[in-house]
Amino acid sequence: MNIIKNLKVANKLWLIIFPAVFALIFLLVFFIYRSNQIMEDSKTALYDEVFVSTDKILNADRDFYQAAIVQKEIYLDKDKLTDEDINKLIADYDENVKQVQDRVTTALDNVKSNEALYRNYQHSTAKLTLEQLYTAFQADFQTWLNAYDIKNGTGDMELSQSGFDKAREDINLMTELLEDYAKTRSAEIENSVTQSIRTSVATIAAVIFLIALFSIQTVRYLKINIQYITGISKRIAQGELSLEIDEKKITRDELGQLCDATGQTLRQLNEYNSYINEITEVLDIMAGGDMRITLSQEYSGRFSSIKSSLLGISASLNKTLTTIADSSRHIDSSSRQISDTAQSLAQSTTEQASSVEELSASIADVSQLVHKNAASVTEAADYIGETVMDIKESNASMKQMLASMEEIGSSSGQINKIIAVINDIAFQTNILALNAAVEAARAGAAGKGFAVVADEVRNLATKSASAAQQTSSLIEDSIKAVSDGSKLAEDTAEALERVSSKASQINEIILKIKEASSEQAVSISQINQGIEQISSVVQTNAATAEESAASSEELSGQAALLYSEVGKFKLADV
Repeated sequence: MNIIKNLKVANKLWLIIFPAVFALIFLLVFFIYRSNQIMEDSKTALYDEVFVSTDKILNADRDFYQAAIVQKEIYLDKDKLTDEDINKLIADYDENVKQVQDRVTTALDNVKSNEALYRNYQHSTAKLTLEQLYTAFQADFQTWLNAYDIKNGTGDMELSQSGFDKAREDINLMTELLEDYAKTRSAEIENSVTQSIRTSVATIAAVIFLIALFSIQTVRYLKINIQYITGISKRIAQGELSLEIDEKKITRDELGQLCDATGQTLRQLNEYNSYINEITEVLDIMAGGDMRITLSQEYSGRFSSIKSSLLGISASLNKTLTTIADSSRHIDSSSRQISDTAQSLAQSTTEQASSVEELSASIADVSQLVHKNAASVTEAADYIGETVMDIKESNASMKQMLASMEEIGSSSGQINKIIAVINDIAFQTNILALNAAVEAARAGAAGKGFAVVADEVRNLATKSASAAQQTSSLIEDSIKAVSDGSKLAEDTAEALERVSSKASQINEIILKIKEASSEQAVSISQINQGIEQISSVVQTNAATAEESAASSEELSGQAALLYSEVGKFKLADV
């Protein structure tokens, strides 16, 4: 059972499927084998032995009966028959006798190998075996054969008839015995088939029962372990970390490995819980103002970085507070110097105010000139834009003209094809006219009128060909002219394209100048506003300087208070 527990879940399922498939295949092979065996037994018992032997015995009985008829015919009508008829009947008699002996012997030889049928199986009423009936037949047949000599016409006809009746009775008993045996074997084969079916059904039922039993055990095992792991996981999710995994649940299959992994996770969570408790204690110490902290445990995983960060924070706060204490002392002395400097600054700001007013007037003049320049640039940009639009429209018209000239060239090519067809027609017409003239010459005086018509047709074909050639020459000149015009138009279109590109570039440059002039105007306005603000600031600097002196005195007092507060922290030596 432990071996099955340690198997993978997929292998457990295969243990359910594979035996079922193997059992079904085995049962199918067994059923096919048994069916073939039963069919072979049926063929041997019912056909090869019983049917063949019965057929031969019945044929022997027929030949025996025909031989007896010949015997009686010769016996009763010997004086009426001719020698030829008698000889023919005797030949048929001999043939039938021979066939009777051969067929009965062959029939019995066919079943001699079956000891149960030949020597042991008895007739239901006569209580004789096939071997005994065969011996009796041989004796009775010899009695019939020897009792009357058909060739000489001598013998005891009554004894012969008695032997005939006994021999035929022996034959009937043999056929009945074979029929009874066939029925018996058929019943045995039917019982064998029934038994095979029952065995197969019982085996299938047993296999299904075993598979169902193993399936129930496997499903129960999987259900119990899944419920166990689910319960453990829920308790862990609720914060219950003081759990222990049952060692019996840790097996080599997937569920056992999952239990093992859950146990490892639980142990790791317990270790993390100790980390959290120490970190909480350290933070409480820092909250009390003591920056001299240490962490005694060796942290792992992400907690090692937390430890490093916490120690870094402690060191940083310690350094910062020490720096604040030092700075507070320097601020006290510096604030006193600032107070003296503020008095000197108030005097200097009065002199700066007059200089700022003169600078503001100069900036206003520059701003007016920049605005005029921006207006001129805007007007030039509008003119350039209109010029670019006109060039683009001309370029579009030139492209349309190029497309039209290409269509003219294409149409001229089609006309050339049509003229070629006309030349071909004229050539064929000329040949036909020539043939007509030849035929008219052969016709003599009767064909003179037709010859005149043929001559006119040839002249007309010649003129058509000449006109087609002249037209083709004119079309070729037109195509050449169109080609030259297309090249010139393409050159013109490219020149217009270059002019349009340059004009667009000039327009872009002017727009950039316009934009720069606008930005200059805005900047100068901003400078003017800044100078006005500076003027206002300079005027208020004097008052501010006096206020700074008073603030410096107050700052000195606050720095002393800050130094006193920082002194309350317990800092490590830096």
